[in-house]
Amino acid sequence: KVKSGKRAITDYKTVATFNGASDLELCLHTGRTHQIRVHLADNGCPIIGDDTYGPHHFGNLPEPLRTICQKAARPMLHSFSLTICHPVSGKEMTFTAPLPDDYRELLGELG
Repeated sequence: KVKSGKRAITDYKTVATFNGASDLELCLHTGRTHQIRVHLADNGCPIIGDDTYGPHHFGNLPEPLRTICQKAARPMLHSFSLTICHPVSGKEMTFTAPLPDDYRELLGELG
């Protein structure tokens, strides 16, 4: 498909698969607004809990996956690692954060 807008590049790999859902690791090469959410929804893989880009996809999901998706209080996105170059020193800096409790609980319900 050709769409208007700026170029956006997202690479991904599948970490785990469940009945109708997947846990993905994504790498953004550009930083567009809603980039991950738009790319995944456009490919028929909306993010669980995404009330903007996901609802029209969730109705087609089998139970109990539909119920799990509908009760998510937020988009199930988590930046576990972020690497930037310091604006002054130019030194590469990496920050990490563990999965939040709600994300871990969701993975437990799916798995």
